Amino acid sequence: MPNNAVLLTLSWVICTSTTLSVFLMFAFHHHVVWNAPFSSASENNNNNNLVKIVSLIDNDNVNNNVQEIIEQLLKEYYDLGKPLLIKGGVKHWPAFNNWNSFDYLLTTVGSKTEVVLQTDVTEQRANPFVATTFQAFTDWLKKYPTLKETTEYKERVGATYYIAEEFDFLEKYSQLYKDMINLTDFDFFKNNLNMVGGDDNHTINYGFETAFWMGGAGAKTGWHYDYDYSFNVLCHLKGEKQFYIAKPIATQFLYPSSKFDPGAILSSVNFWSPDLEEYPKYANIQFEEIKLDAGDMFFIPAGYWHAVESKSHSISVSIRLMPRYLWIVNSIDRLWEMFYLLGWYEPSEGTVVRAKTIQVASL
Repeated sequence: MPNNAVLLTLSWVICTSTTLSVFLMFAFHHHVVWNAPFSSASENNNNNNLVKIVSLIDNDNVNNNVQEIIEQLLKEYYDLGKPLLIKGGVKHWPAFNNWNSFDYLLTTVGSKTEVVLQTDVTEQRANPFVATTFQAFTDWLKKYPTLKETTEYKERVGATYYIAEEFDFLEKYSQLYKDMINLTDFDFFKNNLNMVGGDDNHTINYGFETAFWMGGAGAKTGWHYDYDYSFNVLCHLKGEKQFYIAKPIATQFLYPSSKFDPGAILSSVNFWSPDLEEYPKYANIQFEEIKLDAGDMFFIPAGYWHAVESKSHSISVSIRLMPRYLWIVNSIDRLWEMFYLLGWYEPSEGTVVRAKTIQVASL
């Protein structure tokens, strides 16, 4: 344990950081909510055309200038602050074909490489993470290929396994980065809008923060919104996912919790089994369902609530940037995360941050 002088210094840092963090988070949240594309209560609850859908599939006019078209679309909807689904937006990436092969992934990542798996919806439940080898994980995916089979497995074992938001994963394997050749699609935001990735450790090759998602059918991410990454694009490369998305005004129906998740606000309501007696306002929420197929690109503005469910084996990558002023908030969150891992801070409602020591599981 640190001595009194260190604790005194840390207390001052925490108090100062908390004050600044709350101010910046409030200012940003105020900006997101009041500058979102709606103006009245009746309009707020009307989610018609919440997500703009543009298809690049089988469009001869885009074959030679895909990058330019994607950049123009992302700039337009980033400025509007509206969600955008680009069908076929990453079909031109080598990853679209390469990552469909378990053999390719095993060769690239290594069969004995340890991976950490999420076992359930950590946003609303306190579930353990487990560790295993990449070989064991891919073997599990092959053994339980359908939603019916993974659901039956979960009923028996109580888990559905999922490499969730693994920030360091892609940085470890340069070949996987090479498979995403068109990260230059997003250079405008990095170079022209003074935006940055998160921790430098996550931005080794391109200056973006990337998060890797890989799981079986039935893997879920509960209701939450991200407040730090105003540029957040999910590139879906394998399988089918169902997205549920709601406007920032839905905050009044989603009962934000104080559960600690760096960079995000979590809902207390479980999307898949909402308790309307405890959370009665949730009955009034309206949201839109969006199906993501392999090859799709989905831009999710900061402040938009979303939940996700994989309908089959799936692989996605999130590409993220934030304005430089929000990097301060992100850094403060990471400081609290470090304190938690050191045992100096215990969130009152728990955390989704995984502990240093993780149980090794046989799948």
